[in-house]
Amino acid sequence: MTATGHGGVIFSDKTDLNTARERGFYFDRYAAIRACTLFPTFIRHSEGAFGGQPLRLMPWQSFIVAMLSGWKCVQPSSLSGKDRRFRRAYIEVA
Repeated sequence: MTATGHGGVIFSDKTDLNTARERGFYFDRYAAIRACTLFPTFIRHSEGAFGGQPLRLMPWQSFIVAMLSGWKCVQPSSLSGKDRRFRRAYIEVA
């Protein structure tokens, strides 16, 4: 899978996307784009050369935000009422 710079997502391996519904998941493209759009709209660099400028996500960052916010459960958990597939992520960048 790869990400675009526009907050949208292109799936190069559609296996997960094509079999998701039968496993109880779906991808909400609107939620993914909305999450990526929030960064430059509401978050700004606080200091340095970019101080005060909107935080624009790089393509790989957009991909991560889109995957975490776009994947949803068909049947939300009855205990928590949450519908997101992923609640936490561990991301390490070298």
